[in-house]
Amino acid sequence: MVRLLWIVIAVILDVIVALKFDRIAGMKGHTGYFLWCFLFGPAGWAMVIALPDRNDASAS
Repeated sequence: MVRLLWIVIAVILDVIVALKFDRIAGMKGHTGYFLWCFLFGPAGWAMVIALPDRNDASAS
């Protein structure tokens, strides 16, 4: 029973972190990175960190 609780907690934390990284990818102008971050963890996070910024900040 305790193992099941730890699994549930780990999945919930993984969802929260994946949502945050998906939001970061959205701020950079990219979509669809929730599953990458949820399924692959740190590898997906590294992908989001390495994404280029598609928002044109130099236009102003």
